[in-house]
Amino acid sequence: MAVPRFKEEEKKEKSFLEKLLYSKLDTQKLDEAWQSYRYMEKYGIAKYLEERDKLKDKARTKSKEKDLIQPEGVVKIAGTVPKFEKIDDEFKLGDERMSEVGMSESVGHAILSGSIKIPLGFVNLAAEIKDLFAEEGMPVDQGAVAKLNHWFETTILGDMMKYSEKKARATATGRISEALVQLMGAYKTAGKAGVAITAKGLGVADKMIDAYKAKKYIKAAGNKNAYNAAKKVNSLKKMSYGREFGAVAVGGLTTAFGVYDLEDIGTFGDMFFDEGEWTALDRREGKDADDDAARRLWNRVKFGTELGFPIMPFIWGGGKIAKLIATKSKDLAYSNHLVERWVDKWISQPFRARGAKPTEVAREVRKTEGFEAKSQLIAEDFLRTLDD
Repeated sequence: MAVPRFKEEEKKEKSFLEKLLYSKLDTQKLDEAWQSYRYMEKYGIAKYLEERDKLKDKARTKSKEKDLIQPEGVVKIAGTVPKFEKIDDEFKLGDERMSEVGMSESVGHAILSGSIKIPLGFVNLAAEIKDLFAEEGMPVDQGAVAKLNHWFETTILGDMMKYSEKKARATATGRISEALVQLMGAYKTAGKAGVAITAKGLGVADKMIDAYKAKKYIKAAGNKNAYNAAKKVNSLKKMSYGREFGAVAVGGLTTAFGVYDLEDIGTFGDMFFDEGEWTALDRREGKDADDDAARRLWNRVKFGTELGFPIMPFIWGGGKIAKLIATKSKDLAYSNHLVERWVDKWISQPFRARGAKPTEVAREVRKTEGFEAKSQLIAEDFLRTLDD
């Protein structure tokens, strides 16, 4: 009877993208490259090449020593009692280790780390929502968020993010830059979407108001509540700046949906309240996956609340004011809009040479003052001549 034979299962060859995604980042080589760059910047390329040749000689000697039978990482030395001297594997050019991260290097890594975290923030949000509906009692380390983070750390993007994050946070400027990159990316995606949705809603309200003004369908439909609502919205429509302010505030709230490191960035509430109170973030891990997901999502709401007010409206308002001053500087004082007159009186006037005076009047006043100063100098020179 023939013995049945089974074909060996063929291993599926990984695609190019899989190989690329799961390849490892050699952080030691990157560190050596950055140290070499810093050394060249400080001492010049000639000195660097000289020290590099010394390192190659040292590496060749060390390679011969490691070929001997001995404990790993040590070199045996002569003596009555066997002793071991630790091998110095540290990359060092000259007598110093160029390990201090520079400002430009830190900011560059901040941009890279922050850029990776922008899409990761949205994926993390989806995982948090999934964990919120997980079965009760599921351990936190078995939840969707934990699995996502564990998987991402095994990829080359995860290695790049961790390496860049470490370098970015070596300086205060790098930390701030990394946070700003995340916030900007989240605003460009989720934040702008929030503003657009709010604007769309206001557009629908505008149509209702226009219909109310034309007395077309609201009264005819006999819907008293809709009629009263339209009357109320009609008064709000006049407050154009307030409407834009509200849309930007909603955009700030939705921006929090795409921020990955919001617990590292923190809120103003962290400075004034105890952990978890008001807008202070709660960083204590939940008892299970769904409890921890609820904590994370509530932290997003708190973070978004502060972005919605006062941070985003303050930035938006500053940009609006700067644009007003730049484009309508001459006409602000005579504007029919109360806000524009307020901007002219309290923000524009104190910081411009002409103050509250119109441009033409200020020009003539300066000419007069210049003429007076010139006349005074001539008189003083004349009197000095008489004294001599």
